[in-house]
Amino acid sequence: MKDLSEECREVPGTRLKDGVYHAAAEILRREGYKSLTMNRIADQVGVSRTTLYNHFADATDLYIFVEDRIIQSLLVDVTNIAGSSRSAPKRIIDVANSIVDRVQSDRALTLALFRRPDSLSKRTDRWIHTRKGMMRALHGIVTEGIESGEFDEKTNPQAGAGVLLSTMKGLVEVQLILNITDKHMTSDVMNLILRGLLPRYDLDQV
Repeated sequence: MKDLSEECREVPGTRLKDGVYHAAAEILRREGYKSLTMNRIADQVGVSRTTLYNHFADATDLYIFVEDRIIQSLLVDVTNIAGSSRSAPKRIIDVANSIVDRVQSDRALTLALFRRPDSLSKRTDRWIHTRKGMMRALHGIVTEGIESGEFDEKTNPQAGAGVLLSTMKGLVEVQLILNITDKHMTSDVMNLILRGLLPRYDLDQV
């Protein structure tokens, strides 16, 4: 059976990037960004530094690569939930649970990414893109809820989606910082927000 380095050397594309992702994620998870170096990743993956530099510019680029993979996977999950046939309130709660479950499933890595290095403090383009993707999905759910009569017809979809996204972000931050693992907290908080934000929301129908 071939080891990771043999596979990466044979196929310097997808397999190389998969190997880099797993190695970089493990370093971030265990030691944090300061321990993430090009030399260390090249050694762990089993490729030359030249090969690695052909795909990644520096350690910051490695960090962004790991972060982007997680973000894109999350956006796919959220988009799939938004397009499901469940009721609008249930989809909103499903989105929140999906995001929080991601945090809990790999808290160490999420926390490492949450503590972004100073070199990325001004790189907001990716986060703007992520926020737009989340807002688009939530906006669609709220709009459909209004059209179906599940939500108050006077609800502003943009404002509603913004409040929901801010609440979900707060839930993630609370779980990361305080390490709260109450499995009911997400649904309970989202129920309260939906009840206050969307007057026609009937808790008994969830």
